[in-house]
Amino acid sequence: MPKGSPELTASRKEEIMNACETLYQTMSFKEITIKEIGAFTSFTRTSIYNYFQTKEEIFLALMQREYEQWASEIQALADTHDTMSAAEFAKALAGSLEKHVLLLKLLAMNHYDMEEHSRPERLTDFKVAYSASLDAVRSCLCKFFPDIDTERFIFVFFPFLFGVYPYTEATEKQLAAMREAKISFRMHSIFEIVSSCVTQLLGEHFAAAEFLQLGAQLADLARARLGAGEQFLGLGLETLGERHEKAGVVLDEFERFLAGDGLDAAHAACNGKLAHDAQRADLRGIVLMRAAAE
Repeated sequence: MPKGSPELTASRKEEIMNACETLYQTMSFKEITIKEIGAFTSFTRTSIYNYFQTKEEIFLALMQREYEQWASEIQALADTHDTMSAAEFAKALAGSLEKHVLLLKLLAMNHYDMEEHSRPERLTDFKVAYSASLDAVRSCLCKFFPDIDTERFIFVFFPFLFGVYPYTEATEKQLAAMREAKISFRMHSIFEIVSSCVTQLLGEHFAAAEFLQLGAQLADLARARLGAGEQFLGLGLETLGERHEKAGVVLDEFERFLAGDGLDAAHAACNGKLAHDAQRADLRGIVLMRAAAE
């Protein structure tokens, strides 16, 4: 490392990383060399070696910067919000990653090479930034969803991120090959894929928790001999209404049931209008418990 102020060292590292990022927009990881990066900086190629030993270290530092920025954004959610619904958190998490396409691209394309060909101290610095992103997401989960299995979410969501980029970006060569292979496909946005994953991870938890809660309420009603059927179904549908946007549809079908259409007809009409498996699972649980109460 050359002598100089910490500010100068940091500035030159940033310049090198910015040059690498610019090249990565139009060139592949394999095509980019230290020489190519040096051509985009204000100093010589040999000077780069004073700051980074390999091109992989430059890319690793670039990904470290992405993780640091993303972790800061996610931690801000926990610091500035008292509560967030599952839908709000899914949108916020997806929106934040939508701004970090570079992070997702590096994860999908070259992560192993970067770690393998970097010095241990550089790899340690990177792992500190990665750990901060884990902690930031964990902080949000613990604050907004205290009953959820936080570690299960973490160790499903973070490996999932490695596969996001290939489903959102494709070259003309890849697209042509898929058409030639007669593969039916539709490219999705980062926001769509991430928000869907987070919604499902949170939805699975809430579906199971609410099913157990509703079962306990049914038992209480039955013991109290309060006409468990209609009262319990109404309570369950109100719970669905609080959690799902299609509450009106659910409650409309409840009214039809009360009017005499019958449980099966109400279930069929409502189930066909619900968009997500978690919603259908909730409804099915309510129907089964209503049938048991008759």
